[in-house]
Formats: sequence, C-alpha cells, structure tokens
Amino acid sequence: MRQVPASQVILLLFLMLLTSMSEGIGILLLVPILGIIQGESEIENPLLQYLFQGMQNLGISPSIGTLLILFLILIGFRNLVNYIQNRQAALLEYTTVDQLRSRCFSSLLKTEWRWITAGKKSDHANLLLTDVSRVGQGLHYGLRLIATLITTLAYLAVSFVLSWKLTLLALASGGLVFLLLAGQRRKAHQLGESLSTANQDMQSTVSESLSGIKLAKILGNENRHLVFFRDVTDRLRYQQLAFINNISLSYALIGLGGAALLAGYLY
Repeated sequence: MRQVPASQVILLLFLMLLTSMSEGIGILLLVPILGIIQGESEIENPLLQYLFQGMQNLGISPSIGTLLILFLILIGFRNLVNYIQNRQAALLEYTTVDQLRSRCFSSLLKTEWRWITAGKKSDHANLLLTDVSRVGQGLHYGLRLIATLITTLAYLAVSFVLSWKLTLLALASGGLVFLLLAGQRRKAHQLGESLSTANQDMQSTVSESLSGIKLAKILGNENRHLVFFRDVTDRLRYQQLAFINNISLSYALIGLGGAALLAGYLY
C-alpha cells in the first residue's frame, strides 16, 4: 500500500463510501415503501413519520409514486458511482503493478552480476511476470475488502436503526462463524505459498525447455521433454484447483452459515 498514490486511494475510498451510503439509504427507503403498501400509519411506523416530515420540509408530496421515483434515482446514482469506482480501482491496480514491475526490473539491472548469475533467469522472469501480477491481484482484493467493510458499516447503521438487539445478535453469531472458518483461511494461505512455488517451477521448465529445444531435437528425446513439461503443468494445475476449491468451499460455508443464522433469527 505504500507504493499506492495517496490521492488515488482517498478518491477511491470516497467513491466506495458514496456507494455504500447510497446502498444503505436505498435499503432504508424500502422499509417505508413496504409500510405504505401494507397500509401502516405514521404512528405505527416511526420511519414513515421522519420520512414524510423530511419530504414535506423539502416541498415534496409524500406518496408511493414519489418514494419509488426517489428509490430509482438513488439506485441510478449508486450505479453511476459504482461504475466510476470500478474504473478508478482498475486504474489504481494496473498503475501500481506497472510501477512495481519497473522498480523490480530497475533493481535487477543495478545488482551485481555475480548475484544475477547465482540465481535462475526463470526466477527473475517469474518475479517480473507472475509475482508482480499477483501483487496487483492482492491489491485488488485488499481494496475490495475495504469497500466491503465500508458497505458493512452502512448495513450495520441501517440495522441498528431497525433493531439494535437483533443487530447485536447477528454480530455475535456472525463473529462465531468467522472464528469457525479460521482453519479455512490458514489453509488458503498455505495453498497460496504452494502456488507461488508451482509458478516458479513452471517458469523454470518453460525457460529450460525453450533453451534446449535444439539439443532435444538433435538427441531425439522430445518425448522426455514433453512428459516433464506435462508433469510440471499438472502440478501447477493441481495447486490452482486446490486454491480455487478452498475459496469456493469457504464461500459455500459462509453462505450456509448465514442462511442458518437467518433461519434461526426468523424462527
């Protein structure tokens, strides 16, 4: 994150905050709309009273049609901000990756020749091509995490307005689910490290195979190179699938846990 321009991060966080606020307000606006449809009065639903009073202060006639128009305008605004946010997030990610890749290559050019020759050229190539790109992916998911946290805060604010008791219950039970999935997160970290090693092996195999094609054809052992290449490819694919399976399982368990908690709350 130290490599990321502060101004761009602040702009992106501001856009995320706008998106989250509009989403929270949109959800909150659905409550009085449903209240009007169900025939609730202002006395039965305090949110209707506050909303109608605010609309009257602005000179807006409080009706179901007006509320639905406001809801559509709010959703349109949120989608526009979300579109700008996604463009800004992509620009920030790619700019950071390009700068980091340039710095890595500059550092390689400035190092002593003995250090360069002591390592594998494929490892240097893997650093510049694969590892730096994965850093960009990490930045992308890190920014998504910040956006999710901001959105969660917006949801919590709305939830506390609707029912602070149920919100506290949801936080406590949701935190328990999060702790129960700690093993999945540790396994994901281990699989990520294994995936890094597999990518290095793949880069090394490709580099060595391309360099040795002429000799392989002279000696007639193309099949041996092909078998070795397929073996390395299979190991890489195994690590990738294991990583994806772990993430998919985590999402499934979180979804199942959330559904079970929701069923318990409703019961």
